[in-house]
Amino acid sequence: LFRNLTTREDDILNGYIYVGETLCILDCPSPLFTIREWDMFYIMSIVMGGISMIASLFLIITYSPIINRKINKTSLAILSMAVSIFLMSSTDGYQIWDVDRGFTKYCPDKGRYARQSDRSCLATGLLFQYGSVSAIMWWSVLAFDLWMSIKKKKTGKRQIFYYFIGINIISIVFTLAPIGHNQYAYNTASIGCWLSELKYQLAFFFIPLAIVLTFGSVFIVLILYEIYKLSDIVEKKTLKKYIRPSILIILMCLEFYYMVIYYSYITKDEKNVEKRLVNYIICLFENENKPGGTDKCHFKTLSPSAQFIFLFSYRIMGLEGLIFYGFTTQTKKIWKKSYLFN
Repeated sequence: LFRNLTTREDDILNGYIYVGETLCILDCPSPLFTIREWDMFYIMSIVMGGISMIASLFLIITYSPIINRKINKTSLAILSMAVSIFLMSSTDGYQIWDVDRGFTKYCPDKGRYARQSDRSCLATGLLFQYGSVSAIMWWSVLAFDLWMSIKKKKTGKRQIFYYFIGINIISIVFTLAPIGHNQYAYNTASIGCWLSELKYQLAFFFIPLAIVLTFGSVFIVLILYEIYKLSDIVEKKTLKKYIRPSILIILMCLEFYYMVIYYSYITKDEKNVEKRLVNYIICLFENENKPGGTDKCHFKTLSPSAQFIFLFSYRIMGLEGLIFYGFTTQTKKIWKKSYLFN
């Protein structure tokens, strides 16, 4: 798209992305993917996001004081992680209540990408960041708690309270700090508003995530080792009680790792993609009226399949939580003993 130049720096701050040093700006959504591929990503966000929200909401109701009359460290951790996943699922991409807005949700003006100055972008970005940071930390708490349960080690009642306060303080700090640097924005490869620059992504998400993943992975290894030791000693029924949550913790660990590896790759390759895009657009201009036209112009973009898996991976967490923590004998006991039936 051609844009009449006003003040280039102001345009960039407002969300216009210029192609190199030209007066051309990228259309929104970006040409990294076709409109059909963008539609596919957003339809998936509606469907899987909706399922994840409903699944998370069921866990929130089940493990909250509304239904659960006995809150312990495990139920509080499950409840907190379900709230975090609910926030992730309800703030990224499209939701049922705003599907009619189409691309204008993140492309408020022609060729302009939503920025922190757009209220909805800031609100959804804040909630998504908070949900993501807290979900990962509560995942590590569940891994630690499962290991402690297998080892038959007891923790003090105050310990989970300290976890709750500490995790929320960290999540709030990591969520609010980027505001001062105008970091919440919609970018060329995303389907929602999040941190825009790599250094802030590293400082407020990826480095803390790597630390938490390392911590959680250690406990996964310890959990598997303890289950192996118990396999010939305890009954299958008792062993199943530990294996079921272990599978969820491992699945979420793999999903977190994929998200880190993929997003690190596309962020690292971002400058190269921009260069290829500039060369592609210049090629289109230069060959528009030549024999053969623009057929000789090619643009190597990101893999739509890898992008789809990335976007899908954190939208399935709510459903996984429902399968492994919602359909258990423990949840049956919680509902039977709840205020609704007593």
